[in-house]
Amino acid sequence: MVSNPLSVKYSSDENSRGEEETRLKPDVPDSIQSDHSESTKTPVIVEETTSRLDEKVPHEDKDTVTESEDFPQQKDVSKSNGLSDSKRLRKKSHHSPIQQSRSPKWFSKADIDKMVHLATWNISHLETIPHHPSVDKIVFDKHGNFKTQPITKDHLAVCTDQCAVLKSYRDMFEVVAYHLDRVLGLNRTLPAVARAFTGQGYLGIRYEDGRARPLIWWDPNLLHGGGFQEDQNSFELDWQTYQSILRSRCWADGREPRPWEKCFVVHLEWARIAIFDFLLQVYDRLDRNCCGFRPTEQDKCLFDGRNADCDNPDAQLMLVHIFSTRNDPTRLVFLDNAGVPERTEDNLDFRLLAGIDEVPRKAVEVLKSGRLGELLLRSLQVDRVFWKTQDRENLTEYVHVLEKRGKILADYINEQKIALVDDY
Repeated sequence: MVSNPLSVKYSSDENSRGEEETRLKPDVPDSIQSDHSESTKTPVIVEETTSRLDEKVPHEDKDTVTESEDFPQQKDVSKSNGLSDSKRLRKKSHHSPIQQSRSPKWFSKADIDKMVHLATWNISHLETIPHHPSVDKIVFDKHGNFKTQPITKDHLAVCTDQCAVLKSYRDMFEVVAYHLDRVLGLNRTLPAVARAFTGQGYLGIRYEDGRARPLIWWDPNLLHGGGFQEDQNSFELDWQTYQSILRSRCWADGREPRPWEKCFVVHLEWARIAIFDFLLQVYDRLDRNCCGFRPTEQDKCLFDGRNADCDNPDAQLMLVHIFSTRNDPTRLVFLDNAGVPERTEDNLDFRLLAGIDEVPRKAVEVLKSGRLGELLLRSLQVDRVFWKTQDRENLTEYVHVLEKRGKILADYINEQKIALVDDY
């Protein structure tokens, strides 16, 4: 069983930073200033929901998660030529790693199809991704007849629908982030599942230890550009320009962008990413210098000197991980979403919400319903490998953390009189 202690850092690259509270957390709701000592207790609704879902999960001795049993499509691939040999894996399984019949309404058919593919497709081989030593690219042999593709310098253009990104088990909460995105109706993350690899013989010791790891869908249509960390952005954007874009309200209220406005994406897209990042406390998109909270020793921005730029009015505070696609360049795609479970309520990064004047109505309705924890746990059960391999106490605690942040966010939206709008 994989344990996810909340003291462990879960983001892919970095995670936190801050400054004095009075400067870093503008317009913090009064409700957050009160004592939240009771928040360390798991609410009854989360405990009851977990108990109900446990009753529905098959017993471990009848439904063991293994590559040879739960993934009958998985074929062994030889090291020499990457060809498949299916004769060794003939044992049938009565269970699918993705519970399609129990999938909630917030998943589209395309979501479920991709989750099933991620969880069951045969593996051809693994490739490294330049400049990203902590992740690798899985190449699927989905038809059993994969032919090695020509080597190209542009690794981003090699895959169509045959690849996925395999991350460390420490990034497992990427799967939670995917389900959170769908529960809230944001629909901007790429599908993610948990998958374990054993007995393959070609993925290396790093991955073949039996631990479940997050596997993220590879979107070949992602745009990459800009002089600043080109493979981490669709376009180059600094904090000041971002704030001016928010003031321009691109396409909001039916208005067409003026020629001099840098309208990269639809105005409401920034609200989507802002509330999503606030709930997860992912700072390395909109606040990579950690200017909105007090950093800890685990936060890279604290020891690489970036946070010092927060006091420099002339510094270009660059944003990263801002992605869109060729198919729909005005809509964002959220990547690298493993959140920060351990961020305390008195140190939340409200800078992520700076300049946001409208938010998606559907997402806020979920936050105000008081059912976020229940819905999220129900959603996570669809991914059987994730559900069965995670430490239940830690998972329940993290869901409780997200639920508490959701209440804080809903209070903030109400007190700041931020408009609730439907998609456009």
